[in-house]
Amino acid sequence: VGYFHGFIDGVDYVFVDHPCYHAHAKDIYGGERADIQFRPGEAAAPQRPEAGSCALLCKAALEAVWHVPCGGVPYSDSNTCFIANDWHTALLPVYLQGRAPFVESERLELNDHYREQMRLYDPIGGEHMNVMKAGLVNSHRIVAVSDGYAWECQTQEGGWGLDQVVRENNWKLRGIVNGIDYKEWSPTNDPHLTTDGYTQYDLNTLVEGKRQCKRSPSIPWDA
Repeated sequence: VGYFHGFIDGVDYVFVDHPCYHAHAKDIYGGERADIQFRPGEAAAPQRPEAGSCALLCKAALEAVWHVPCGGVPYSDSNTCFIANDWHTALLPVYLQGRAPFVESERLELNDHYREQMRLYDPIGGEHMNVMKAGLVNSHRIVAVSDGYAWECQTQEGGWGLDQVVRENNWKLRGIVNGIDYKEWSPTNDPHLTTDGYTQYDLNTLVEGKRQCKRSPSIPWDA
């Protein structure tokens, strides 16, 4: 793989490059789910057709902290933290636990121990492999987008087949508090607004406020 690195506004941005990403240049989603996770096809990587986009991204991310000089030196030390977002990067915690000897027949290069952690039975589709399950099991922490969703994903309705796995690992599950700084983002404190900061608008005057907003650019009221 290759890396593209940029330092913009005090933040390091690292992009991973590989022929398997070029094969779907006209498809922003990279093809079908199996293609995205496991195989880009012979044309993209004739030597390694099994090297899927997301699996490769996870491996490249683990190596980037050792080889990409962010801030002048590679990041990696004992305090390095990886955040795997959704199923696309769910294999990262699995790879992070330690690589087993190479198994030629396995696309993910993982031994039986880790493959068992992916085994999941679907009442409709039967037994299959689920990388999200493996990510949940192998991660050190699970972070949900809110306290409410941390509870919801443990229910049968909100767990999408993984609720039992989440419940078994709820000791490391936490919900983060979404929201904004009301003082910083309040219109009443915005120096760039020439109005009264919307202090006179509330739900009772919403219709009139909408009418005035549409009147300025000459937008029909019923548009």
